[in-house]
Formats: sequence, C-alpha cells, structure tokens
Amino acid sequence: MSSIVQNMMQRSLGDGARATKFEMFFQFSNPDSGPNNEDFIAQVKATSTPSKSHQIIDFKYKGRSIPIKGQTKFGQTWECTFYLTEDHKLKQAFETWIEALDQKHNYMDVTTVADVSETQRIHSAGSYTTDIKLYQLNFDGDDTTAMYNMYNVYPIEISPVQYSYDAVGQVQEFTVTFAYSYYTLSALRGREGNFIDTLVGKFQDASKAIVDGALTNLAEGINGFVSDAIGDSLGKLNNWAGGLSSDVTPPKTDALMRDLTKGGVPTKYSPNSIFSEAAKSSSNSANGFGTAVEQALKDANELNTF
Repeated sequence: MSSIVQNMMQRSLGDGARATKFEMFFQFSNPDSGPNNEDFIAQVKATSTPSKSHQIIDFKYKGRSIPIKGQTKFGQTWECTFYLTEDHKLKQAFETWIEALDQKHNYMDVTTVADVSETQRIHSAGSYTTDIKLYQLNFDGDDTTAMYNMYNVYPIEISPVQYSYDAVGQVQEFTVTFAYSYYTLSALRGREGNFIDTLVGKFQDASKAIVDGALTNLAEGINGFVSDAIGDSLGKLNNWAGGLSSDVTPPKTDALMRDLTKGGVPTKYSPNSIFSEAAKSSSNSANGFGTAVEQALKDANELNTF
C-alpha cells in the first residue's frame, strides 16, 4: 500500500518545489547605484512569494449574512532579506533609492550626495519604480519552472542592522520591504518538463532558420508538433505564447531593421515580430497557433523577406 501511495505522490508532485531553489532578477531605478546582477543574486538570503486575497461583501438579507464575491486584492507589500557585505553597498543602494523618492520635503542637501542627486534626476526623467522577477528553479537548479513578476516596485522600508559582541561567526543581514502594484504568475515548464522545453527548442531552431533563410517545411514541422501536444500543456502554451518572440528570437538591432525595411518590407515580418503576430491571431487552441505560425511564415516567404 505504501508503494502505491508513494508512486501516486511521485506522479503528482514530481520533485516538488524546493524552498532553496530560487533566484531573483532585480534592476535598480538607478542601475549604477547597486551591485551587478550576479552579486545581487548571491546576496539574497530569503524571500517569499507575493500574496493575493479576495475580499467578500457581507450582504445582509432577512437576518442572515450572505457572502458575495467582492474584489480581488494584491498584498502590495513584499519583503526580502539580504546578506550585508562589509562595505554596505547593497544597503546603501536601497537607502539612496528611498532618499531619492522624497522630492520636496527632504531636509538633506541632496546636491551634496551624488548618488541621491543622480537617482532623483533619473526618477524625474523616467520612473522611480522597477520590476522584480522571482524564479522557481527545478531540483537540479539549472532550469526555471515558474516566475512571479512584480510590477511597479520600489522600497519603502529598510530594517535596522543588529550588532552584538557575542554574535561570533555570523554574517549580518537586513530586510527590505517593497511596495508593488500587482504581480503575475507564469508556469514556464510543465511538471514533466518536456512539452514547453521542446517547444522552446523548436522555436529557437525556427528563429535561426528564418534568419538563415531556410523556410522549407518549417511551418509544417512546427504545426505538426503543436498539434500533437496533449494535456494542460496547451493552456500553458496559449498563456505563454505572447512572450515567446522576445525570449527565443534574435534581438532587433538597428542594422537588422535597416536591412529589413530597405525596399519597403513591412516590419511585422521581422524575426522578432513573426511569432508575436502569430500569437495575436491564433485561437485558444494548439491548431490555431500552429496555423497562424504557418501563415506568417508563408507570407514572409512570398515577400522574399529573408
């Protein structure tokens, strides 16, 4: 009996999401004020996923309380704990960010603080917020399986750092509380890890083939693969399809766009756009997406775009 339960749990959970298998991608509002991304990842100690709740309406009727659906709310605050380096550079970057948020009632002369002054200039020219991506990694830690993307993020509180003569052999830590507007959760890979991974590989091959001009039987191959997909992977594909073009195709460069548009070729047939157009025009099915890809490739081939 125990083996049956164990096998059932293995099929259902796979390796399961592990608390130590995560990474963060973070961009400061002033990129020059903080450490590089690799150092930042190494200094992250602990965090949690953002929260979401639904607030019901307590409707009174004939002496009874009836819960009626109300409004979905995001937690809108999120915390992350970091290790503190000897130079306190990461902590200083967050303090600079918070200080630069105060435009009018700042009792400091920020013109004498170069980082604060420059950060305020960047905020005035652009935005004081950024996005944070929290990735779940697989068991081996070499692939991402899910992503939380928090939008319009900025720090609102930095915890104090505690000192003590008896805290021998401990690395100091500090916690930053962030505000954010909302978040999205994306499943980047199925439990088996085959469908999405294989699909990304095929689109990478497709992108290379487009750039190299090798369009023979390409659309037919992609359409056949998508049509053979089964299970909940179809829903993951449809939800994720809109972002595939920016993830797996070559970036648009000025030289590439000049070459493509020379002679009046529409920019929608550029390598970065062809799958986006297909995703927009597809129906909520694998066949619809595959057909849209096939049509986009045929259109590009007829125009001798590539």
